[in-house]
Amino acid sequence: MDDTRYRRNAGNVYALKYHMVWCPKYRRKVLVGEIAEELRSLLYHKARAFEIKPDHVHLFVQIDPTETPQRLANQFKG
Repeated sequence: MDDTRYRRNAGNVYALKYHMVWCPKYRRKVLVGEIAEELRSLLYHKARAFEIKPDHVHLFVQIDPTETPQRLANQFKG
């Protein structure tokens, strides 16, 4: 089994990956300039792959099965 593709914990082998997208209200193009750079530095510590567009953000994350997608989204948005 390729360890870079799968992760293990107490008796489980998993590969849970999520593609999360969120948008500012009314998809206003506010994620530009200094705001985009600050967001990029904050997200860098949480996600390996992300993309910031002027009106939305894409996140590609892998989490433990004990985590819920809702809690993960709240951590990024908070």
